[in-house]
Amino acid sequence: MKIAKMSASGNDFVFVEDQIPEAAWVRTVCRRALSVGADGVVALLRRGPGRVALRFWNPDGTEAFCGNAARCAARYAVERGWGRSGTVSLESRIGEISGGWDGQRAWIELPCPRHLGRKRLATPLGEIEGLHVIVGVPHFVVRVEDVDTFALEQWGPLLRRHGAFGSEGTNVDIAAPCGPAAWEVRTWERGVERETLACGSGAVAVAWAAGLDRSDQSFEIRPRGGGSLSVSALPGQEGLRGVRLAGEARWILEGRILPGALEEP
Repeated sequence: MKIAKMSASGNDFVFVEDQIPEAAWVRTVCRRALSVGADGVVALLRRGPGRVALRFWNPDGTEAFCGNAARCAARYAVERGWGRSGTVSLESRIGEISGGWDGQRAWIELPCPRHLGRKRLATPLGEIEGLHVIVGVPHFVVRVEDVDTFALEQWGPLLRRHGAFGSEGTNVDIAAPCGPAAWEVRTWERGVERETLACGSGAVAVAWAAGLDRSDQSFEIRPRGGGSLSVSALPGQEGLRGVRLAGEARWILEGRILPGALEEP
């Protein structure tokens, strides 16, 4: 099977074209050190001029939506010649979204997040308060003083599976302000079940929780993977019509899966 690998601010993904991988293949290929290693697998299915279907699987084989994977997919499709004038329409799990590549940054436009309010949760480590935001997938955003000293490896698993978020759980984002409209962010991702170096939907969730829905300015989100993501509101005729997520997206490799990548240890 031919594959490509891309990375967006530290989120890395395996890409396949015009085929749907099985969940077991996804789980095997995403293993680090034993196989290709990735934060997920993306399948792109060409639907016609300027249109591509996007499907994404977490490393545990569950299907979901991923903002950074969608941004990588936008660059992939544009540079493969599947888009139109640097843009492409992506049919995703959360509906049809627009994306593009301007030669430096890959971007997508998403519907406005849903703000489900503030939650104060009891855990074995104590109580913690945050905002519950849906950006295609659920996020629990917690403001902290210092992202570097926060024990995300302890809090992350507890909050990710907290009963307040139902059987599917949530992603967990901790965020600390580092400027007038800039935030440092760390994310514990469900389906990956560990901290990742960046999270696109998490960046949008943090910006929304920080007041993007009440502001016309862009927010700069600084993930652990370096660089920055920008999240800006898209005005419509009656309020906001959505948000734009933009940032770096790079090619890592192209090649073929060899038998050793699929073997058990």
